[in-house]
Amino acid sequence: MRQMVLVGFLQAQNCTILASSWRHPLSRTDFTTAAYYQKIGQVLEEGKFQLSFFDDRLAMPDIYGGNPAEVVANGVRVVKMDPLATLLAM
Repeated sequence: MRQMVLVGFLQAQNCTILASSWRHPLSRTDFTTAAYYQKIGQVLEEGKFQLSFFDDRLAMPDIYGGNPAEVVANGVRVVKMDPLATLLAM
């Protein structure tokens, strides 16, 4: 018998991979708190996930001609939290 391995893809930032999820009446806005990531850890554990990971970047995306002002003005995801700090909270 084969077993399925569940992996959680997480983002420690002010956006989500699900567009317009902020509109949901139960959406959370406390993504900068330890309690937020502790809840995510509990959900992953209850769901029997074996692995989770955060995407990360060392710099702002190199688009719009490498101009940071244009990147921010066009709403590119530039704010990322330290994944190690979020994992420790989880």
